[in-house]
Amino acid sequence: MLRRLRLAVARVSSLLERGRFESDLDDELRFHLEMETEKNLKLGMRFEEARACAVRSFGGVVRVKDEVRSLRGYDRLDALWQDLRYGARALLQSPGFAGAVVLTLGLGIGANTAIFSVVYGIIVKPLPYGAGGRLVALDRRAPGLKLDSLPFSVREIDELREKSNTLASIAEYHTMPFILLGAGEPERVQTGVVSASYFEVLSVTPLLGRGFVPADESPGAEPVLLLTHDYWRERHASDPEVVGRLFEMNDRVHRVVGVLPPLPRYPDENDVFMPISACPFRSNENFVADRMDRMMSVLARMKSNVTLAEVRRDLAAIAAEQRRANPLAYPDSRGHAIEARLLKDELTLRARPTFLLLLATAGFVLLIACANVANIHLSRLLRRKAELDLRSAIGASRGRIVCQLLAESTMLSLAGGALGVVLAWLGLDLLVGFASRLSPRASEIGLDGNVLSFALALSFATGAASGVLPALAIRPPRQDRSSTTVHRARTLRAILVVAELALSLTLLVGAGLMLRSLASLERVDAGYRPQRVLGMLLDLDWSRYDRDRIRDFHRSLLDRVSEHAGVVSVAVGRTVPLDSTGEPATTLVNVEGCRHDRGGVEPMVDVHSVSEGYFETIGAPLVLGRGFSRDDDNTAPLVAILNLTAARRLWPGEDPLGRRVSGPDGLWHTVVGVVGDIRHYDLDTDPSSSVYVPIAQAPLRVANLVVRAKTDPRPLVEELKGIVHSLDPGQAVSHIQTLEEARHQDLTPPKLMSSLLALFAALALLIAAFGLSGTLMLEVSARTHELGVRLALGASPLRIQVMVLREGIVLAVAGLSLGLGSSLISMRRLQEFLFEVEPHDPLTLATVSILMLGVAAIASSWAARRATAIDPLTALRAD
Repeated sequence: MLRRLRLAVARVSSLLERGRFESDLDDELRFHLEMETEKNLKLGMRFEEARACAVRSFGGVVRVKDEVRSLRGYDRLDALWQDLRYGARALLQSPGFAGAVVLTLGLGIGANTAIFSVVYGIIVKPLPYGAGGRLVALDRRAPGLKLDSLPFSVREIDELREKSNTLASIAEYHTMPFILLGAGEPERVQTGVVSASYFEVLSVTPLLGRGFVPADESPGAEPVLLLTHDYWRERHASDPEVVGRLFEMNDRVHRVVGVLPPLPRYPDENDVFMPISACPFRSNENFVADRMDRMMSVLARMKSNVTLAEVRRDLAAIAAEQRRANPLAYPDSRGHAIEARLLKDELTLRARPTFLLLLATAGFVLLIACANVANIHLSRLLRRKAELDLRSAIGASRGRIVCQLLAESTMLSLAGGALGVVLAWLGLDLLVGFASRLSPRASEIGLDGNVLSFALALSFATGAASGVLPALAIRPPRQDRSSTTVHRARTLRAILVVAELALSLTLLVGAGLMLRSLASLERVDAGYRPQRVLGMLLDLDWSRYDRDRIRDFHRSLLDRVSEHAGVVSVAVGRTVPLDSTGEPATTLVNVEGCRHDRGGVEPMVDVHSVSEGYFETIGAPLVLGRGFSRDDDNTAPLVAILNLTAARRLWPGEDPLGRRVSGPDGLWHTVVGVVGDIRHYDLDTDPSSSVYVPIAQAPLRVANLVVRAKTDPRPLVEELKGIVHSLDPGQAVSHIQTLEEARHQDLTPPKLMSSLLALFAALALLIAAFGLSGTLMLEVSARTHELGVRLALGASPLRIQVMVLREGIVLAVAGLSLGLGSSLISMRRLQEFLFEVEPHDPLTLATVSILMLGVAAIASSWAARRATAIDPLTALRAD
């Protein structure tokens, strides 16, 4: 390999120094000839005779030069250079052909380059952490509770640190919102609360200042903050003097000690980080002592000499020991376990299937483009057959001709690759925005050297793929008769067109299923009326609001907002339906009158604290009983409202009104009503069991103000913020959006996915249609004489049109059959992306088939019209 590389380098170097080489070679040959001539003169020959004798003995100057050039590798480079120059001239003489090929390949290479840039940036690229391949994310599983993941408690994390033999270091993490003062208007900042080892585990060095040290998390330590790079850039204009500045947060003065470098914001999009000692929950002694108080995530770094399988066995042993030592905390029925997953896989969990599917789809488009370009090349070669036969007749070998044709196709594919890179660059922002909804690594997407190398390799590959097949189909006249070559070319063209149509149909079926799935998703009844409803998040300060002050704030806020002339109704609730920041508050409940067997699993419900008027404000229907009233305060009996799913699950076939449920606190709530199912978190998941309690009886520091307006609620935003600030000037207001906007954002990812697949499918269909039309037109051109004779003998134009159309439809039906078979096999992999649509949906298959036949008929009609435009006399005279 190294020898070949050195040889190639030497040849290229020689090519660059060729002028000097030729001059030296001439001088050297002249010297030898003069010496030989002088030798002959000394033998008594005349000069002309001595010179001729010297040339004869030398064997011919031209031959010697060729031999020397061959030894230096110049012959191949000469041939390549000639091929490139000849190919460039030939392509310039056919600008229409060259433009069509470059555009077709540019679209295919551009689609693949753009999707590959996302796949590389998110899935393939190494993590931007030191030795990122040894980072793992730990999960606590409880299959018996039907939960994929549970947080860890402090005691569980301490036991991992003490007992693990495979993890070198362990860090804990959780996130909380806080109000930050001192940077202008009160600001809600999402704060990552981490142990001092967190950034050491990630092997991250701050861009400015320092990271956390163990002294920062000791009780009584000075509160400190680390700013994320994005927050520093956006909110502090990349101010290098920000280190050392003081901000008030959680009623304490915090000093900024550093700024982090630009990194994926995993596992949450935090603005700042603080040590665990500054968290009001994490620093509480009772919280630390309680094994069941779980709130933290865990990251760890594997030791250098262990594998992931060994880590998993180690964690399984620790979990088993925890179950044996604490049977009440870890009932066997729940199947508590600890698992480890590489951080790189964790970061790409949601994005991987989506973008691998898009990459496969883009690959299909490129295959169709290559088939179409190969078809175009083949047609052009048939027109150039006389030229190729002449070159063969004067001594050009078959390999030499194939190399010439490959040089032309490679030049075109490189031009297509350049166009594709430009198209990928233009569409990159859209893909980054899409990817950011699926992975925190979206910021790492870009057209870097690896992506450009992929585009270059793809260009060479497409040039070879689209050029080799047509070149091999053309045989020299000594080996084949012209009629055989034409027949071979016609067969190959038909095969390529059928393959294009089959691949196009497969893509159309996939896009059709996704569009039907999206239509089903858009028709989903979310259980409320989003029109003219506005939500805004209110995050009351931890240090200044106890339960009574929270109640007073909410009561005053509801009274003040309800007096506004533009407001129909107002409420406060834990979540705004379909808000991307909302997360389930799932908990176990006891149901009055139901006994769970020892070790059994209690029902789990999602608990919502809402004020009176919440259901009226968002437009959710009350099915049974009553809603909450102002009288359901902290002095009144505890009450609850169920959704339909919870009512059917907790008391199947019975009237739930008057029955009671209790949560982990053991306090019983009497059911006073049943409300319709509301999809709080996403549209494509069935509503879970939900229990609503009055917010006056279960106050929440973080809650949403929800307002139904008489008209568009957006103009009310500033006035509503003014009311909030009149009650508390230090109160931050964030996540302001209408319920219609929240629903639109929830639908954005499936819309983008469907749009991309539809775009690829439409592109593939367009390329295939042009391929079919071009093939039929060439067929008509080749049969000009035959068609002229038929018309001269009285064949009607309609009959000629039908004949051409029939040929096109036959090719389309063949492609349709293959495509349907391929779709039936491949669409099963699309199941996880579909909503209320089966992978073999008959309506989609039928619609796509009709569409394909319709497009094929239109493409064939262009060739049919051209066939009837043939003048019989002209055709016969030309023959």
